[in-house]
Amino acid sequence: MVLTPFILLGLAVGLIHLPPIQNYITDKATNYLTEGTGYNTEIDYINIRWFNSITVEGARIFDQNDITMIGIEEVAVTFDLRTILGKKDIKTKEAWVRNADVNLRNNGDNGLNIDDWARKITSLTASGDTTANTAAFVIDKITLLESSFSIADTRKDSVKTGFNYNQFQLLDINADLLNLKSVQDTFEIDVVSLSTRDSVTGLQIDKMETFFRNSSKGLTFMDLDLQMGKTRIRDHIEFRHDKPSYMGSFVDSVDVKADFNETVIHTDELSYFVPEFKKYNQAVGINGLFEGKVNGFMSDKFEISLGKNTKLRGAMDIEGLPNVDATFFDLNFENSELKATDIQNLIGTRSFQISDKFGQVYFNGQFDGLVNDFVADGDFRTSIGNISSNVQIRETEDIPEYRGELSMQNFDLGFFIEEPMFQKVDLNGSISGEGVTLEETRFNLVANIPKIGINGYQYINIDTDGAFAQSFFSGEISVSDPNFDLFANGSIDLRDTSKMINITGTLAKANLDSIKLAKRPMQLSTDFNVDIEGLKIENLIGEAFLSNTLFKYEGRDLTMDSLRFISQKTDDNRFVELKSDPIDLTLDGKFQYGSLIKEWQNIGQQYELLLSSQLDASNLFSKGEGRPTEQFDLSYQLDLKNISPIIHLFDSTIFVAENSSINGKFSRSNTEDFTINAQSEEIKVKNVRLLGNEIDIDAKAMRNNEKVFMLGYLFSEKQYYGDKTETENLTVEAVWDGTHIDFRQNINQESSGNYAEIGADIDFFTGRTELRFEDSNIMALQEEWRVLEDNMIVFGKDGIEIENFKLFNLDQSLSLEGQIAVVKDSSKALNINFKDVEVANINPLTTKEYSGTLNGNLTAQNILFNPVFYGDLTMTELRVNNFLVGDLAGKLNWNDQENKFGVNFEIDRLDRKIISLDGDFYPLEQEQLDLNLRLDEANLRIAEPYVDEYFSELGGFINGQYKITGRIDEPLIEGEGQINEGKIKINYLNTKYDFMGGVKFTQDRIELNNLDFTDINNQKAYFSGVISHNRYKDIRMDLRGNLQQFRVLNTDETTGEDYYGTGVATGSVELVGEASSLNINANIRTEAGSRIHIPIKDSDTAAENPEYITFINRTDTAEVVNQTEYVGEIVEKIKIEGLKLDLDIEVTPDAYAEIIIDPRTGDIIRGRGNGQLRLQIDQQGNFQMTGDLAIQDGAYNFSLYNIITKEFIIEQPSNITWFGDPYTAVMSIRGSYTDNVSITPILQTSNNSQVEDGGSGSSNSGRRFPVKVLLNLEGPLLSPQISFDIDFSEINTQDTESLTAITAFENRLQSDEQELNRQVLSLIILGRFMDQGSINLVGGTTSQSVSQLLSNQLSQFVAQLDENLEVDFDLSGLSEETLNTMRLRLSYTFLNGRLRITREGALTNLVNVESAIGDWTAEYLLTEDGKYRVKIYTRNSYNFASTAISTDSDFTTGASVTQTTSFNTLKELFSGIEKRKKQENEEEPEKNLNNQKPNLR
Repeated sequence: MVLTPFILLGLAVGLIHLPPIQNYITDKATNYLTEGTGYNTEIDYINIRWFNSITVEGARIFDQNDITMIGIEEVAVTFDLRTILGKKDIKTKEAWVRNADVNLRNNGDNGLNIDDWARKITSLTASGDTTANTAAFVIDKITLLESSFSIADTRKDSVKTGFNYNQFQLLDINADLLNLKSVQDTFEIDVVSLSTRDSVTGLQIDKMETFFRNSSKGLTFMDLDLQMGKTRIRDHIEFRHDKPSYMGSFVDSVDVKADFNETVIHTDELSYFVPEFKKYNQAVGINGLFEGKVNGFMSDKFEISLGKNTKLRGAMDIEGLPNVDATFFDLNFENSELKATDIQNLIGTRSFQISDKFGQVYFNGQFDGLVNDFVADGDFRTSIGNISSNVQIRETEDIPEYRGELSMQNFDLGFFIEEPMFQKVDLNGSISGEGVTLEETRFNLVANIPKIGINGYQYINIDTDGAFAQSFFSGEISVSDPNFDLFANGSIDLRDTSKMINITGTLAKANLDSIKLAKRPMQLSTDFNVDIEGLKIENLIGEAFLSNTLFKYEGRDLTMDSLRFISQKTDDNRFVELKSDPIDLTLDGKFQYGSLIKEWQNIGQQYELLLSSQLDASNLFSKGEGRPTEQFDLSYQLDLKNISPIIHLFDSTIFVAENSSINGKFSRSNTEDFTINAQSEEIKVKNVRLLGNEIDIDAKAMRNNEKVFMLGYLFSEKQYYGDKTETENLTVEAVWDGTHIDFRQNINQESSGNYAEIGADIDFFTGRTELRFEDSNIMALQEEWRVLEDNMIVFGKDGIEIENFKLFNLDQSLSLEGQIAVVKDSSKALNINFKDVEVANINPLTTKEYSGTLNGNLTAQNILFNPVFYGDLTMTELRVNNFLVGDLAGKLNWNDQENKFGVNFEIDRLDRKIISLDGDFYPLEQEQLDLNLRLDEANLRIAEPYVDEYFSELGGFINGQYKITGRIDEPLIEGEGQINEGKIKINYLNTKYDFMGGVKFTQDRIELNNLDFTDINNQKAYFSGVISHNRYKDIRMDLRGNLQQFRVLNTDETTGEDYYGTGVATGSVELVGEASSLNINANIRTEAGSRIHIPIKDSDTAAENPEYITFINRTDTAEVVNQTEYVGEIVEKIKIEGLKLDLDIEVTPDAYAEIIIDPRTGDIIRGRGNGQLRLQIDQQGNFQMTGDLAIQDGAYNFSLYNIITKEFIIEQPSNITWFGDPYTAVMSIRGSYTDNVSITPILQTSNNSQVEDGGSGSSNSGRRFPVKVLLNLEGPLLSPQISFDIDFSEINTQDTESLTAITAFENRLQSDEQELNRQVLSLIILGRFMDQGSINLVGGTTSQSVSQLLSNQLSQFVAQLDENLEVDFDLSGLSEETLNTMRLRLSYTFLNGRLRITREGALTNLVNVESAIGDWTAEYLLTEDGKYRVKIYTRNSYNFASTAISTDSDFTTGASVTQTTSFNTLKELFSGIEKRKKQENEEEPEKNLNNQKPNLR
């Protein structure tokens, strides 16, 4: 019995292994599943092995459409029977599945086919006990081999490209799985390894590790590590849905929660799901938590990495995937980085080209919108600058559009738009437009641009409001830059469809050199109005107008009130007009600019070939390549109204007189003809002046060398060379006939009898041009020079040959024989022979007086390139301005072996060799010079003729030895020397000094070591410094000196205009700058012995004294013109231009100063004081004076016609302040004049009694008391407010009556200005008070000086003594003549005004009584209305003839009867019309009153 259970168990096991039994079990299981679920189930074979394993083969479950839903070829399961028997949960140890095939279908609204089967299986296996827990199915380990899985939604179409969400099949599923557990609809498993592939797309899952859970509500992948090709997804992914069928609509039906950690998603794998990504080939690193559906997900914190340098951090909300173009992005980035090379595959080529320019970008910001239409609100720090924006950007057809607010800092605009003329920019504003390259950019910009770099210059303060494009602008722009100030409004349209410029504005300032539009200092300002059409010159029509134009060039100014350009064009005619202040130009006719310019170029090339002895080539060119093709007919007129200011901008040594003209015609029909006529009253080039000039040229058939016929004529009436040489009647005539030219030139010098008559013939041949001088002779220094006959100069291709040319007179000759090469480094040489040639021959052409005799021979090579001369020369008794320089002897010997010249020059003076130069010259080497220079007591006076405009009375000696190396055009001098017994006079200061010191030459500087200057008082000044240079170019001085009680000024009124006197100073001085822009700065203190006089002069009375330094006023073009009378030699003098003085002077009481207000009357402010004054003279010669001078001790000299002189003592506080112009100083001066006068007139008025002098009344009526006249000068120096007062404070008396009278008198003066002025005048002139109320004077408050004010009042004072008496002291002008004379005019009337007697004339030369009598006139009115008059007169008749014979006065006496009638027309006069219309233009009132001459109209 014990064995019975085991026997039964063994029997059961045995039976189970029997095929019939297993078939039975298979059928029962199949029927059970089929009937229980309603789904047809088939099992081919079940093999139960003992009670711990089971194998099922050929299991198939069909859906309701009889399609295999689940098929398993073989599955083997091992289990522990003990864990199954009696247990609710089914647990197995291991399952092995091979060739499983799961096919899910969605055929309707009930979801997947498996959904209903799963529910029924659950119901079938569920326990009847509803309170019991749900049974679980557990497998500890599963191995899945070569299985497949498919899903299909028949309701939806297949996805043609990429992974087919609706119908797909996964093949070759192999997996190692652990811990499978299934409870109801929940299934979970630990995937150790899984791989599979999509049957259609080939999407490969290489390996997946995760803990997987699946239920009817979704899928979860925990601890996920999924590897698919280049993609690796890690950490946690969860797919949530309402039912499994929603997986078929994954994009919009499944919620995704993905927590990525070091995840890399590659577009290759992503493209299976979003095919648009296939083209990108981009790996994307992802960290962060993402939630939502594919078509709408978000993340609060993420980091996306692309490439090596791109990390996007922040939060996002994205709606619209998988269609990227339609996806809305809401991105908030923080501390993000971006580089375009990392996303190159994700953006278009054009977008990459734009983005790559930013380099590495660091940014924070908010981005909302689509990929091609978004709003960017962020801050970007890029490699080309910083950008802050709130801009909407859209990209349409690869051209981005944008609008919004934009701010840039230090942004490299030129690099960004690929235009190198632009540099970095700062900008704040609003922008709307499209495009980012120069070609495609079109935008509207309202912005402030604090700075922008253009063409290498940084502009600041720019405001703009307009539309911009590559070739278009419309709007307004203003620039307030220190070097560029502009406001403009209008449009510029240079696009292909139109070429129009319509713009107005003001260019207040443009420093063209500072803004890198010019290399030299230039400045332009103008108002402009431009309205033109056409960009090419041929199509240009319209008008341009400039006004108030100022152009400055290197400190020189050109001003133009207006410049108008007009261009008009019809079908067959063109008219061009330019009108301006300097020039007017008119072009009229049938012509095209391009063809006209080309024709002139062809003419130039044709005649260049002809004149270079290439006749055949010239002919070939004129008939071939240079053949004229178009006909034209042009008339031109150029009026040079005042061209010199334009010329002086670039060359101040050239002058052309006003109203010069050039006119003519240029035409081509059958032949090409040209005429020109030019006239100018004066032309000046450097120190050569030509007066009365005319040029005429009339050319026919210019383009035919064989037939050309040209007449040329030049005439100049007078010629000046330097400041002393003059010639007349310069005439040049030429007749060009085919290949032959006759040339004649004449010039005379009447003052010396010198003349030159030169005739020449020129013939053009093939390969050569011959020049012969014929019938030529020259008269110079009363000696006749002639040209040897049979001379010839031949111009050929290879050079110039000179044969038998000799200029000679009886004793002297200059001969030329040889060749001149036209190519470099030729061995051809020209021999030059001097025989007893007097150096004085050049005197007519220079301002110096030279003398001496020149002899020797020279050989010249490479004359046209780098001239080389060698030979022997001697010059005996060389003198300059009669100063003996010495005997000069020199040798240049050529050493053919060493290719060098041996140099030996020396100067002997009074049997002493003072200068010697020897060594070698290598003309073919880079370092050409190897010379030694020795100075032995060389006299400095040699240099005086070349600097005597600024320095004179040079003296002393210089010694030293110097080495000269380098090139002949860039020498290097090194060595040291010493100056002894030096003497110099600085002409401008009129000061003389002795000096001595050392001079050292180095490679790039001249060092002046402790130059010791001594003035006439043996006081010292010490100077040291350097003069730097670059091979003696770009010379710059840096000299500094210290003065100690040193004489710095010694001028008088004849040598100084702005100031003069004696100056003694202590302080420091520096000279810094280039010779063309030298700054002299001084900080000095006045010392004892200083006496400065500052005359205040009007322009009408300015003294015409010479100045030793002529400041070139670059702003006053008229001044340059007026200086043309100066003919001094400029070329040989040191040119000092652009001198700038800045003197800071501490004025001490040791210095005495006078301000001469009115030199004719002696009005002078003088005294001593304290103050700080700054005197400045700029590079244009403008004198500025600033500072304050407090007068400590001084006086105001008042002089009336040098007859009455009074001195007002200046009282404190009194001062004079200068603010710039020395003549517009402001003064506040208080002065007083004291006199002892009687107060009787005051007492008489007070007592209302007639008290005689010395009579009874007040005890003080006969006494004299000190009374002060107070003077106050307030305001401008030339026209101050002048006021007076009278001070009685020094009267010391106890007399009550007197004190009362004085008090009353003072009160009356305070309320009656006329009475005050009358009493002041009486005190100054008569020395007493006047009776009150007897004469009325009109007070004046503003005048040039106190003397002028009192002179006017004196005339009124005298005239009011008698009502019939008129007196006039004439001071109407301030000329030098008026300052020394006083004109007196007296008129007295009798018989109730019917008889008038007048005296008029000057009160000078009183020794001659007749002169004092003057001119007398007596006039009587015959009728009361004055119509008929009789006049008797006697007047001085001055004439040159009588004055030459006798000095006695010549008087003329006469009488006349006149009738005065007023009329407007002759008809009125002869018809006797009595009514007269009011006269429109009256005669001067003074003439009508005094002379009563006929008034004819």
